[in-house]
Amino acid sequence: MDKFTNKVAEAFRFLEEKYGFSKPEIENLGREVFVHFHRNDETISISMEAGSKPLIELFLLCEGTGEAPVPWAERNGKKRYRRFPKIREGVDFFINGPQEFEALENEWLKT
Repeated sequence: MDKFTNKVAEAFRFLEEKYGFSKPEIENLGREVFVHFHRNDETISISMEAGSKPLIELFLLCEGTGEAPVPWAERNGKKRYRRFPKIREGVDFFINGPQEFEALENEWLKT
């Protein structure tokens, strides 16, 4: 793992320990690096492209939500939609980011 993936794995360890997500899965796609945490068919993805800020995305099941599926986001044959979590602007990603993420997405994480 590189510096980014190590920092993400360390900062978001609470997803595994507290909420039952998988260990981080690393995916390198050219200039972008993705760190995925899976829980059943849901995914939290943290990615970064060289020179940009990290991006957090949630991939959630469409069934029963009325949300439009993202064609490339299917997992285990189940359609999913993409949502960007609420994160307070100006928060240092690696110092306060995970706590802010946890606080603002608390209801969803506990389901």
